[in-house]
Parts: sequence; C-alpha cells; structure tokens
Amino acid sequence: MRKVIVSEVRQDPPNTGKWKLLEKGEALFHSFGVDYEEFDSGAGNYSVAIVEWPNGQVEMARADRVRFTQPENMEVPEPTAPLVDEKRLQELLKCEHRLNAIREFCGYVENGSDAVVRIFQDDATKDWFAKNANGADDYVYGASFGEMLDSLVAYNSNHSNK
Repeated sequence: MRKVIVSEVRQDPPNTGKWKLLEKGEALFHSFGVDYEEFDSGAGNYSVAIVEWPNGQVEMARADRVRFTQPENMEVPEPTAPLVDEKRLQELLKCEHRLNAIREFCGYVENGSDAVVRIFQDDATKDWFAKNANGADDYVYGASFGEMLDSLVAYNSNHSNK
C-alpha cells in the first residue's frame, strides 16, 4: 500500500465563511472506487479513493483530494520512449486540423453565421461532399473522405478574410 496525503475543504479560519483546501493528514491508499450524490435531477457519480487512517478507520475521499507521496527509496525511472511517436502525432494533428475545418465551416452562433453542414457521399461517383445548408452554394468535395476534409481546410483558408 502507498502513502497518500488527503485534503479536505473547510473554513479557514473557522466560522469565517472563507473556504480553503487544506491537508487533512497522511493515510494509506487501498483502492479507487465510485460514490454518488443525489440531486433533484438524479444521481451524480464521482471517483473516490479508499484510504485507511493511522487509527484504522477507513474513509472514501474524493479522488481529486488525494495526492500520492513518493517513498524515499523509490527511484523514478527516466522515460524511455515518447508516449506518441512522431508519425502518430502528425496524424493526430492532421485530424484535429480537419475537425477544426468542419467547425469553421459551420460558422458561429455568436455572429449569426452558424449553419448546418451536411456531409454525404455521391452514390454514382463515390465522391464525398460537405455542404453548408445555410442557403448558400458553399460546398467542397473530394474523391475520399480525407480529401474532402482537406478541401474544407483549403476552402476555409481562402474564405477566412470575408
């Protein structure tokens, strides 16, 4: 079992109405679990840590109020490899860029330019289309879904000044 520092929200100083997150003490971590709180709209679940206090009492503490301490004899290993290799990172960034292009094509509620975007494939040609359904003839297409998204990125770049 690992040692943890458990914190709690309480008034500091007492009876002042000023609430702070303060350390409650050191305990032993047993496991993570789930607890819930009842609201008018139903139950709300949240993660907890099951901890044991030095006197043997067991408590469920909110998971975000538990901090693991590092034992003195524990060595932290150096990372041996990146979590995501460079090729995968570039793929993920390209996906993010494409999704942002769809969001841009939809417009914004704040400035009244929001619109429904239809994405569909032509049955005869198998080309993919994205059409802005705000009544304008704004659409892009590509031979594949990815090409259509890349066309959408280019479209947004060409129309960002308008």
